Amino acid sequence: MCNRAAKIFIITVVSLAILTAGCASIREASLKRKGVEVVSSIESFRTKNSRLPADLSEIGVSNTEEGPIYYQKKDESSYIVWFGARLGESETYDSKTRNWSP
Repeated sequence: MCNRAAKIFIITVVSLAILTAGCASIREASLKRKGVEVVSSIESFRTKNSRLPADLSEIGVSNTEEGPIYYQKKDESSYIVWFGARLGESETYDSKTRNWSP
C-alpha cells in the first residue's frame, strides 16, 4: 500500500513539474512575441519621427515598472528592450546588434 502511494506521489510531482515547465515556455514565447512587436513599433516610430521614443508610452505601450516589457534608450541612436524570461533571467534585444540574447 505504501509503495502505491509513493508511486502516485512521484507521478503527481513529475506531472506538475512538466506542466509548470510547459506554462513557463508558453509565457516566455508570448513575451517574446510582444517584445518583437515593441521593437517593430519603436523602429516605425524612429522612421516616422527621425528619433527614438523617450519611453514606451510614445508608441502606445503602457509604461509601468511592473512591465512586462521594458525599454531603455541608450543614446540618440540605440536602445534595448527586455523582459523577464525565467526567475533571475531576461531576454534582451539590442538595437545595435539587432539580436535577442539571454
